Amino acid sequence: MLIHEPFKKYKCPFRTHVGCTKEFNRPDKLKAHILSHSGIKPYKCFFCQKAFSRRAHMVEHQQSHTDDYRFRCSTCNKGFSRQSYYRDHKCPTAGDRTGAAGQTGEVEEEEDEDILTLTWRGEKWRG
Repeated sequence: MLIHEPFKKYKCPFRTHVGCTKEFNRPDKLKAHILSHSGIKPYKCFFCQKAFSRRAHMVEHQQSHTDDYRFRCSTCNKGFSRQSYYRDHKCPTAGDRTGAAGQTGEVEEEEDEDILTLTWRGEKWRG
């Protein structure tokens, strides 16, 4: 079996009811998707009891209660769970500058002889 199998044999059963066109090549991915249609949200936030259909979404949400974020704006101190959220950030205290491109954030990329170096929370990571 190919990892990126072009034929996706697991189709959303809500195709005929609500017109969902999602298709998956793994049954576990289809099962997780079906929860989005069912309204079942078995994962509850420990702090505020907000419910989620996926555990990963609940874990990401819980960071808002602890202020423990992987990425943080150095201008306004707002925290972000994903680098893309930080990059798209429009800092209200930085005037017209937006996102990581307009600020000196904690996530920086630099090319060093074909080795990508990431700086995160003041630590260097080489990949």
